[in-house]
Amino acid sequence: MTGVWMIFLAALFLFLAGFFYCYVRVAGFREQPVPGPPREAAIVLGAALHGNKPSPALRERLDYALTLYRDGRFSLFVCCGGFLRRQVSEAAVMRNYLLERGVPPTAVLLEDASANTAQNLAFARPILEGQRIDTCLLITHEYHMYRACLHAKRYGIDATPAPCSTRHLWVPYHRTRECFALMRWFLLRL
Repeated sequence: MTGVWMIFLAALFLFLAGFFYCYVRVAGFREQPVPGPPREAAIVLGAALHGNKPSPALRERLDYALTLYRDGRFSLFVCCGGFLRRQVSEAAVMRNYLLERGVPPTAVLLEDASANTAQNLAFARPILEGQRIDTCLLITHEYHMYRACLHAKRYGIDATPAPCSTRHLWVPYHRTRECFALMRWFLLRL
């Protein structure tokens, strides 16, 4: 074997090992009862919109958050998601959805400047600090939770994972997409 092939095979091995590591981490979260005492708030990460309405995937996150809220697991929502070339932010659509389901306006805070998961959590931190919130749940889909937790830790947010499952998304695709996002994030941090 020539040196070029050896380099190619070594690079391929590193890629596959990195992908496998990421996939195991991404697949490690499942919807389950939230452990420990109630938290002060829940950060609910945004997802796609359909016009001015939540997509089915975003409704899954919001419905799971509503279940936890009604079960007394937290008392304040922090809805995250910016405008992304739209007239209305994901956070505003999320707030409207929650208000339509009986959540009082005083129980919903908006983070509507972000464009991605890292910004969701970076921009949520000052909101939490401004409200003197020390503990929160982090609500997103199972496949997205590992990366969301990494960003929460990076920004000093004490967040307990509260992953929701999906009936609307094809999970193998989204897990694979998350693996590439994680590998990109890890490589950019080198």
